[in-house]
Amino acid sequence: VACSEFAKGHTKKAVLGSLLIVGILGMATTASAQVRGTGTGTGAYIVADQNGNKAPGEYSFVGGGFRNRAEGNQSAIGGGFRNRAEGNQSAIGGGYGNFAVGDNATIAGGYENFAAGYGATIAGGYNNEANGSFTTTAGGYENLAAGDNATIAGGYQNLAAGDNATIAGGFENRAEGNQSAIGGGYENLAAGDNATIAGGVINGALGNQSTIGGGYENQAVGDQSTIGGGYENQAVGDQSTIAGGYQNLAVGDNATIAGGFDNQAQGDQSTIAGGYQNLAVGDNATIAGGFDNQAQGDQSTIAGGFKTVQRV
Repeated sequence: VACSEFAKGHTKKAVLGSLLIVGILGMATTASAQVRGTGTGTGAYIVADQNGNKAPGEYSFVGGGFRNRAEGNQSAIGGGFRNRAEGNQSAIGGGYGNFAVGDNATIAGGYENFAAGYGATIAGGYNNEANGSFTTTAGGYENLAAGDNATIAGGYQNLAAGDNATIAGGFENRAEGNQSAIGGGYENLAAGDNATIAGGVINGALGNQSTIGGGYENQAVGDQSTIGGGYENQAVGDQSTIAGGYQNLAVGDNATIAGGFDNQAQGDQSTIAGGYQNLAVGDNATIAGGFDNQAQGDQSTIAGGFKTVQRV
């Protein structure tokens, strides 16, 4: 949902950029100290031409501040210090050391932000980059939105590399799959297309349409696999599910492990409800719980107990 909501923000971004440019340029009609001289392009305006501001782009505009440069045609800078609007129709509201390179790129403010993509938007923050077309970085620190239409709301050193990828926040998260999403947490990787990680630490949603709710070092490898949480669980089979627990492994397609420790559901459609070191090998095999049980045959069932082996 987050991805789709941000993806349909193209028009909003275009309008935002246009309004920022129009708003800044509107100052030129009422400014009492408009000048056009050294360092200005055709039709360019600098309000109160002081402090080294330059507007070499045609019909560009600088409202104030210190050492700002509006180099792109129809580019605009409202104020601030050492900002550069190089892209055509690019706009910078203010801040320090911001660089709008892409055409129609917009930076509202902040410190040393870099908007290189066409129609890219950075609202603020520090040292953020928006390199893909129509990417958005709302804020935070050292975030990189590289995929087209990618979005980062905030956080620190997050990377949204996939097209339409979304990261809400957190630290060192990577949304590399197209339409992938990460809610927050630390060092999570959503590599599959349409993969989702809500939070947690060092989780990897590698399969397409895979999902991890949270926890620590869980891996959803199979397509459409799901891990709710827990610690060091692996859902390898397609459509496999692990609700939680510790070091559980769901290998079979559509295999399910509800919880427990060190359980393995290897057969397709096999199920382990819980317990410790249980092994469901057969297709459609079921183990309800217990310790060191093995359901080896297809459609075999073990209710619980200790070291029970069911081969049929």
